[in-house]
Amino acid sequence: MLPVINLDDENYSEIFERARSMIAGIYPEWTDYNEHDPGITFLQLMAWMKEMQQFHLDQIGGTHLEMYLKILGMNRRQKVPARTLVEFRNLQGDLLLPQGTRLMARDIPFETEKSRFLEQVKLLECISFSGEGEQKSAVSDLDQGSRMRFLPFGEVPQAGGQFLMKLDRALEPGREHTIYFDVFDDYPVARNPVDRDFIPLVRLQAEYYGKMGFVPCEEVKDHTDQLLHSGLLEYQISEEMAPMEDGTFGIRLCLVSGEYDVPPVLQGISLHMVPVCQKAVLSDYEDIILPADGEGRCHFISSRRVFTEGKVEVYQSMRDGYVPVPADRIIQERGWDHLELSILPLQEKKNMLSKDIFSKVGFCIVGYDAGFSGLREFRMNGFPDQTLEMNDRELLYDQFEVIAENPERPGAWEKWERVENFHRSSPEDRHYCLNVETGTITFGDCEQGMAPEGRMKIIRCVRSLGSRGNIRRGQIQDFENSWIQGLVSNPYDVSNGSDQETIENCFTRFQAESASVSRAVTTRDYELLVMRTPGLRIRQVKAVAGELTKGDGKREDNGITIVVQPFSLKPQARLSAAYMENIAGMLDRRRLIGTRVQVLSPEYIGASVFVDVTVRPHYPAAREMIEAVIRDYFGQAASHFGAELEESDLYGLLDASECVVQVRNLSMHVQGRGVRRTADGSIQLPVNGLVYLKQADYVIMAGAE
Repeated sequence: MLPVINLDDENYSEIFERARSMIAGIYPEWTDYNEHDPGITFLQLMAWMKEMQQFHLDQIGGTHLEMYLKILGMNRRQKVPARTLVEFRNLQGDLLLPQGTRLMARDIPFETEKSRFLEQVKLLECISFSGEGEQKSAVSDLDQGSRMRFLPFGEVPQAGGQFLMKLDRALEPGREHTIYFDVFDDYPVARNPVDRDFIPLVRLQAEYYGKMGFVPCEEVKDHTDQLLHSGLLEYQISEEMAPMEDGTFGIRLCLVSGEYDVPPVLQGISLHMVPVCQKAVLSDYEDIILPADGEGRCHFISSRRVFTEGKVEVYQSMRDGYVPVPADRIIQERGWDHLELSILPLQEKKNMLSKDIFSKVGFCIVGYDAGFSGLREFRMNGFPDQTLEMNDRELLYDQFEVIAENPERPGAWEKWERVENFHRSSPEDRHYCLNVETGTITFGDCEQGMAPEGRMKIIRCVRSLGSRGNIRRGQIQDFENSWIQGLVSNPYDVSNGSDQETIENCFTRFQAESASVSRAVTTRDYELLVMRTPGLRIRQVKAVAGELTKGDGKREDNGITIVVQPFSLKPQARLSAAYMENIAGMLDRRRLIGTRVQVLSPEYIGASVFVDVTVRPHYPAAREMIEAVIRDYFGQAASHFGAELEESDLYGLLDASECVVQVRNLSMHVQGRGVRRTADGSIQLPVNGLVYLKQADYVIMAGAE
């Protein structure tokens, strides 16, 4: 164990007395030790200063706490921008939205996360084809905010089911198209978040109607995980769409295989939904390798707002670093939705123009807002411990980068690396620290981290409000640029924005994560892990050690049986193949080596009850009251695997009912695989048994008070 060092081990009186006792040995001529002596006054002052210094030396500051977090394997979470979806309505034509198109919620900026091509297309009708027949829904029923709900594959989805969406015009081939599905999800048991190891419950196939009938779509990216939750479906079509018999154009989803736990229910569909992020990109860059054409020129095309609307700098990647490409070697062509650069590269020898034809050339293309020009360039003096005051507390930590000119090779620029601290930095390391809480950039002291000298530029800078960007729905209504014609709004609240995590909260998170179960050792560990299986809805779980049943009926000591009841709208839900695979795969990564795991579905066992009671007069609802008692009894028993049923318990509940005078006869019969009666007459269900009331017969007679 590390020793606990106490640096504040003396108080003022102890320091002063110890110093005064040393005077005689150091300077014998000093004989007046009273307080009126000026020397004693100075000694008192030094003692007070020493006490203050050792007090502060003994404190644990933020730097120490962050190092302790590193030892624990923890890093403070940085600020996260808020995100949501916006819907475009009343488009005046097809529209290409560049990545970074800026929308406003009053003075709060939001930017689109990807380039989107929005077509002036309308959804006319939706039709479900299932084993239950054909069901149609008008578009108004599935409009955002509508209370109507539609089952795309019926109440009992089966392989072969289809969900057809009719459009008023054909979609353009070769472009990425999206459909947003708002899926109802308000069930008593929530679905666990989906992770990358999740095995889909079903397989859906997106198709479009072409000249030869329905054809599978290309490059499908399903953010709904097969309509398990709300999200975007991104797809492309390779050929031209053809009109169907009624003149409309069709996109459909086909249920190819698998089994849903609950049937998907749609409460909204939109063809013009776009993801946005609460941020403002002031500067950004792209490191890219471009091929040269026959004339030796390289061509760069981008539809990002930071390039189309901002200023651009071009650097060529060479052995000495990034070398600026002169403006006379660049031809710019700007459109409202794109920027095209035609670049004649430099040859490797400095300051000489190339006459060769390059095959591939590396470039760094930097774009930045015109208003950011005077804030992105600095002159560094080469002294240790330099700081830059950005005076901006809204910077995103992970979205900030700088380059600096190499003083030994003028004209060549190099990237500097952002680090958390300089503890591992050498004198030659081009490192810097960014403190987003104060908006300060700090450089090294020439022993730990190089001190920059010469010109420096910010090439990536993004601002965000963090948690302050979480606003209510309907607040995003304006475009920063007036050339976009149409209406925009966010139908859902903006969420998931967060500020930088405090040191105290990081320690709290460490304690919570340390207490969280991540490995399966005990039966309780298995139960907690199964309840959190990604993508599933689990109603209840029971794990029993040493209950692994082999084919010959024997049991193994190194096994564990896990009984899982999934949530479903069906009365007696069993585990589907996908549920089994997800649970087994999750446990296989967390179980002890050598432990064999068996996952079982519930065994539903019916119970029959006969009741003969005498009830008090003036209780016309006596039968309903008795039925309620019996339903509650079996309802409680059904919430536990392997429950033990006793007639005496049910007898006592009926006898305690206010309407019952006497229980003359009561019998309970339970039959099923693994059911056994104990010596005392109670009924013991198997480990995976769940009882339900199959039949109840009543003889109810009115008696005297």
